[in-house]
Amino acid sequence: MLKSIKLLSLYLLLFLFAFEGTLGTMKIAGISYPRIIESIIFIFLIKKYLYDSFENKILLLLNKVFFIFIMLLFLKLFTVTFLQNDLELTIFIEVIRVVFLVIIIYLIYYALLNYKNTLQIILILNFFIILVAFFQSSLTPFTELAWDLKNTYFASNAVGYDDTVSFRKRVTGFYSTSIPLAYVLTMNMIMTIYLYIKNENNIYILYFIFLGIVAVFSLTRSVVLSWVVLFIYLSYINLAKSKLINKLIFSIFLFFSFSYATTVYINHIDTLDRITSTKGKSAEGRLPLALTGLYTTLQYPMGASEHSYEIAKQEMYDILHNENILKYESHNGIVNIGLKYTLFGLFVFIIFMFKLIKLMQNNFSKEIVQFFYIAFFAYLANALFHNNFIVIDDFYGITLFAMIAYEYKINKEKVNYGKN
Repeated sequence: MLKSIKLLSLYLLLFLFAFEGTLGTMKIAGISYPRIIESIIFIFLIKKYLYDSFENKILLLLNKVFFIFIMLLFLKLFTVTFLQNDLELTIFIEVIRVVFLVIIIYLIYYALLNYKNTLQIILILNFFIILVAFFQSSLTPFTELAWDLKNTYFASNAVGYDDTVSFRKRVTGFYSTSIPLAYVLTMNMIMTIYLYIKNENNIYILYFIFLGIVAVFSLTRSVVLSWVVLFIYLSYINLAKSKLINKLIFSIFLFFSFSYATTVYINHIDTLDRITSTKGKSAEGRLPLALTGLYTTLQYPMGASEHSYEIAKQEMYDILHNENILKYESHNGIVNIGLKYTLFGLFVFIIFMFKLIKLMQNNFSKEIVQFFYIAFFAYLANALFHNNFIVIDDFYGITLFAMIAYEYKINKEKVNYGKN
């Protein structure tokens, strides 16, 4: 009986992970149903969580970092309340989000330890969302059906844009916009390459290519860049390991694939031109937005209130004369760490990354260390142009931390088994 309940809980968790970002509007007392379910399961695992946290140095490091982030949020609360005379109770919501980041990292880690096909199940369940996104493109024959699926069953994820005009050109799956989809695509690419390294099954290469096609259909330049980074890495590891004949076949495949993709792009340039375009308010506004966020962080190192941020925006607008500055946030994940957790939070994150890298170098194989380097670089390629980040609000992206903790665990078990 207990075994059945445990298995049922695991499958429920995997479903919630796979549909992260699509069910958030279903709430009770301001907390989404998925978060309530995850909290209940976590409470039953609290004893195991405490044990694993001290046994696994990656988990222990993550817990320390997120605890410091919580303390920095309270520092920010003190600063904006008593130094800037602007009480912001939303900081308490930010604290709760950090707690949930810790909870979800552990739950994914727990699932990885107790169910060997965890990542495969997440990808399979999430595949239905990605498939809908694929068919939402006007280049496919089922565009209307795919959009109707989203608007019928996930209408609460709408953001008020006109689906029939410009917004509809960018596929979204069941997510609110193409941006959450970009984060999910990036993490799916990373998980797919990880599984390919572990299993060397070509099905993962085919799925990776499919994810690249959907990335192009999303018209989100950053996620296409993430795909290119991982594609270069995938090509490298395949060419490095293969025999001469396989290298030749793979090179020919790359040539014809690139030629076909170029032809498709040229034939549909009116639809896809946003991917390569560096013009327009979106592309040209990214740097001014990031500079404004950085300027605000430096001007208010212990935290800026919303009012202080607006003042800083106006000051930067007077210098740079870019209208995006007055409308949007920084659109840079790294800069947002400073805005969210103060300037000290930015330093904490940098130190954390150095410690994480050192732990990986001391405990992982060279191949796996190299993979996680590339994975994080690919993640940055997307996150450096948007607001969410792996230590802020990207509840799907934190799967990467769980994977690193899991890799530490299995490598430690191999070492201990070898000693015995």
